[in-house]
Amino acid sequence: MQWIRPKRHAQKDAQAPPPPPPPAPGSDGQSVPAPAAAPADGDVEAATPAPQEKAPSSRSSPIRWMFIFSRRGQQPTLRQWLYIYVNHGLGAMIFTGFLNFGLAFLTYGRKKHPVLLWGSPGSVAGDTFITIILQCIIAWVLQMFIVRRDLRKGAARPLAWQPKHTPNFDRWLYMLREDTAAARVLDRRGGGPDPDTQQNENESDEEKHKQKEQQKQARLLGQRLIDVLACVGALLVRSVLLALPALVLFMPASLAILVAAAGVPVRGGGRRDYLFPSAMAPIIFKGVLGAAQALFISPEYAVFWMTRQGYAAAPAAPAAPAADPDSA
Repeated sequence: MQWIRPKRHAQKDAQAPPPPPPPAPGSDGQSVPAPAAAPADGDVEAATPAPQEKAPSSRSSPIRWMFIFSRRGQQPTLRQWLYIYVNHGLGAMIFTGFLNFGLAFLTYGRKKHPVLLWGSPGSVAGDTFITIILQCIIAWVLQMFIVRRDLRKGAARPLAWQPKHTPNFDRWLYMLREDTAAARVLDRRGGGPDPDTQQNENESDEEKHKQKEQQKQARLLGQRLIDVLACVGALLVRSVLLALPALVLFMPASLAILVAAAGVPVRGGGRRDYLFPSAMAPIIFKGVLGAAQALFISPEYAVFWMTRQGYAAAPAAPAAPAADPDSA
């Protein structure tokens, strides 16, 4: 339905002065360019400039840095999810739970002295602290070997990523810098012989044979020994850093639940402590703690190594075209 303007508006339009005529051509004979024609209805979308795509931001919250490694790139497929959470989630939970239960039974099942939360001997808090740290480090090493073996055999597929926007933190965390020893060892790229062990053409065959034997002795798993030691140090640093969030997340909450469920407050030595009359309480506690921690950290560690393999196997970002000096 067409809208009809009121009469008072029509009268105002009638009294309004006519629009000024278009300007005449200039004295130099140049005419004023005509205004551009309005685009047709079908050409409105073509005339509208397309919005520029923003590059994905490299910033991420510290919580996602600590707990989630798969924060960018392609989403995992169903097969990858099953591999991550069934093989490395449920499998690690069952195995670690029974293992910690057996170790706790050997630790607390035959003790004749009372089991206390803070007091020694038999400090449950100290045992919990050591268990969380060691379990993170051991799980980190085991996941590295298991996931990398499955990736080589084709039982698992790496997570694919876009290498164009790899921030420096990710390059350090995933050990992607090609000039580092950790990247050479993990990618199985030998560092080559040392400069001082380069073979000379004028040397005899016996001397060359001795140098080759020295190089073999200085290598471990096909890599230089110094590179292997540097890689072990880099892996140890990352395992400790990744163990800190698990320590903060599991230790206070688990001890609070244990004290509320089976702890009896006692006083000794001028301080308050908690006694566990039943030896089965800390035994079950350690088994459940190990299972819950494995269910949390093992899938994340598997995602870490799948992510690193995806980063390492991704094609390099195309270089920007060089500017033509003639066009400047």
